[in-house]
Amino acid sequence: MIRLKNVSKVYQIDNEITFYALKKVNLEIKKSEFVSIVGPSGSGKSTLMHIIGLLDRPTSGQVFINEKEVSKLSDNEISDIRNQTVGFIFQQFNLINKLTALENILIPTIYCRRKLNFDVKARALDLIKKFNIAGKENSYPNKLSGGQQQRVAIARALIMDPPVILADEPTGNLDSKNGEIILDLLKKLNKEEKRTVIIVTHDLDIAKKTDRIIKIKDGQIIGYE
Repeated sequence: MIRLKNVSKVYQIDNEITFYALKKVNLEIKKSEFVSIVGPSGSGKSTLMHIIGLLDRPTSGQVFINEKEVSKLSDNEISDIRNQTVGFIFQQFNLINKLTALENILIPTIYCRRKLNFDVKARALDLIKKFNIAGKENSYPNKLSGGQQQRVAIARALIMDPPVILADEPTGNLDSKNGEIILDLLKKLNKEEKRTVIIVTHDLDIAKKTDRIIKIKDGQIIGYE
């Protein structure tokens, strides 16, 4: 489903220092896999996440989604594929404080340039019910607990029904109980709905809860578990 071929990401610092965030990375993530990308701070895992999620382009190499090379497409074309293919979950939740929970969930539908064949509000309300935050539709983020905010973020990630969920340190701002709840939700999305779930983390204990661990260090894949 997702394949990277000889992907490098290079940054030029003050026109003097060349920094390789990624170095000729080759990686394949299959449909319906539940995987983690693990590495210490500065290892390149965030850069790898941005490229997998089509938030950034590689300096060199190729990125394939369903065997279609996307790394050379226009910004609008990439934006459309990202909107339809990947749902994002972030450590900081990234909810907009001036919007209610329901309005936050609906954000991806606003940026979609194609006509949607479903009732967006009805789907959002179904997701709210599914993730046990019914009654919080009109609540603002500052009135929600951390666990509730992350469930709103997961509902937002799912509103476009994407086949891929990309979670960046999804339990990083949660206590252990809520962290387990969120991990269980992600596992269910993979096992029951057959979505591809990719968790990016520095925590090996969290990574061990996935079916495959991809280890990265100094911008290179150094092994698998």
